[in-house]
Amino acid sequence: MTMNQRRTPLLLLAVFAALSQLTFVAPKDATLPKRAKDVSQDIKTEHQDELERVEALRQDSLEACLLAAEDESQLELCQELSYELNTAEQLLFKRRSDFRYVESDSF
Repeated sequence: MTMNQRRTPLLLLAVFAALSQLTFVAPKDATLPKRAKDVSQDIKTEHQDELERVEALRQDSLEACLLAAEDESQLELCQELSYELNTAEQLLFKRRSDFRYVESDSF
């Protein structure tokens, strides 16, 4: 048996294996299992809730800071809401794997 005669069956086997992997097509009625659907829906709902919370904090913070004059209680509320908004945004970005540098004045 020559070298080419030994390589031919191995080459054909390798080509057949590669083509069988590439030509796999899922059936049209293939869907995610119920549990996977529930988990993905929970994740979407969780992110939607976080987005709504961040948006509400953004509005409340903006309103409090615009209304804050030199009244100490209004300034404290503005600061608290701003810090809470910053924390909520950072958590949202972290959970979405959207890495950003944390803005901080304490360098």
